Amino acid sequence: MWFVPNARGCQRSMKTAPSFKKITVEGSIQLGLQHELVQGPRRVSGIEAMFATRGSGPEAEYDAHRFDKDDALGEVLEIRFSEQQIQPELRISGAGLTTSFGIFGAPGSGKTVLLLHLLEEVLAHSQKVPDRRYGALILDPKAALIEQVAEAVDRAGRSKDLVVINTQSLTESGEALNVIDSTLDPYELGAILVLAGRSAGIDASDPFWFQEWSNLFASSLSILRAHARCNPTASGPRPVTLRRLLDAIFDEEEADDDAGYPRERTIQRLARKMAARIGESGTMQDSDLLIDLRQLERFYRQDYVGTIEAFVTKAFGMFRRSRLQCYSDESVSPGGPPFYEDIIENGRIVLVSISPSEPVLAKTLCTLIKCLFQRTVLARRELLASRVITNSTRPLVIACDEYSEIASEVPGQSMGDGQFLALAREYGCMALLATQSVNVLQASSLKETWKSVFSNFGAKIYMRLVDNETAEEATKLAGESDWRVLSRGVSHGKDGTTGTINNELRERKNLPSTVLTQVLKTGQAVVIGSLDGGSSLPGTYFLKVPWKGAAPKVLSAPPAKVLNA
Repeated sequence: MWFVPNARGCQRSMKTAPSFKKITVEGSIQLGLQHELVQGPRRVSGIEAMFATRGSGPEAEYDAHRFDKDDALGEVLEIRFSEQQIQPELRISGAGLTTSFGIFGAPGSGKTVLLLHLLEEVLAHSQKVPDRRYGALILDPKAALIEQVAEAVDRAGRSKDLVVINTQSLTESGEALNVIDSTLDPYELGAILVLAGRSAGIDASDPFWFQEWSNLFASSLSILRAHARCNPTASGPRPVTLRRLLDAIFDEEEADDDAGYPRERTIQRLARKMAARIGESGTMQDSDLLIDLRQLERFYRQDYVGTIEAFVTKAFGMFRRSRLQCYSDESVSPGGPPFYEDIIENGRIVLVSISPSEPVLAKTLCTLIKCLFQRTVLARRELLASRVITNSTRPLVIACDEYSEIASEVPGQSMGDGQFLALAREYGCMALLATQSVNVLQASSLKETWKSVFSNFGAKIYMRLVDNETAEEATKLAGESDWRVLSRGVSHGKDGTTGTINNELRERKNLPSTVLTQVLKTGQAVVIGSLDGGSSLPGTYFLKVPWKGAAPKVLSAPPAKVLNA
């Protein structure tokens, strides 16, 4: 049991707070239809058995001949997907339902279709158990998935849970939300805001600037929250929004007589008012607030204030405009958890879809919402203990198309996508991240830290590729196998004819890179890793995305040699 003091100072018992345990998910979801990778004679112009003649130059210059030609050198073989599905189908099960998956594929390879298929399967899971339905954050930085996601959510029977964050949709409907509505500590929230700004392209050679930027946001958030608690409205404390934070930092006012200077920023005036009230309650919050007040005072005595303000303006200045007021809702919601905690508590499905015509806004907003969701997931134990949320069993999923657009990582700091993916499984969160290639990841804000994200995928799904680097990564992951090759020969001597058998050990690549760049068609993929969270041995699987209404074709090719099952 846990206790809280009543009005007379006595203790009254309350219901035991739910304890946190590692979240497990039962059952399975469909990944795709399983196929084989086969090798057989190349089929060109209706000729089944092709042979290459002796000659020089690339294979394309060889002449094709039938076997009955005297100068035939040998069969020309090709690798292809089997046209017939094999059983069983590929499914993600057990611990795999809280594992991270990376999907790589060139434009037009079908990675978005696969992402939507997996998302629909996940959202439809545990339909009869409301407390175990997946809560979801879906990030769409190219604003192309609103209709498809809405249809998938409707087929999963979860339309009431869908929340679409799109500037045009929110403006037309007259709805709004507070994108920084979170129970996170001001210092944590300030650091995440700076991380979102950095992912939008704000950069500096010296990390000192980002530390000061983070300190400004942290102290300002702390002061604004304290001021809201001390001056509540009829409905409760006024929420701290992103626009209110920016206005407090940038708006100038006529200073009071005791300020010592003619004009001051709004946040400075609020800080002086709160400083005058320090000590009234004598709580620990007062001592914490005093630290923030001194930090803010120190900041405004420096001569680099304008530099930090320039960073803030470039990253978040657009949120002060009336067009984006929909992201700074100041209405006080009676009861219920904050926005991000509500995804866990009530299983909301939040789709963030921002037009790429505003790249800074799309990157900043998607990264901000993603990072706040990640920190909320990792704070699940504390949220349960403080009874901000009560659901201790709901699994979660974060899905993103064109992940490289909003990838974020800070080398040497315990925040970013790499750290989240390493810990998310413990807190019941699955990740489905689709991108084009490792080159695109390296060119993103991740830079060299893309490997920390790549290495935390429980399985990698490769669709058709158009770059060597991603294909080579896949080939290395698939590894090589030892093949024992027997060769028989006949020797003629004075004693007659004798037979010989040679036993030779050779290594062969399990996944030639040409399969990924020249064999895979749209909707075909290679999966490397574990589909059940590591309960069984990882493997290499070949699949087709289950296109709706498509029926497996009958294999009509000549007998072929199976390379991998």
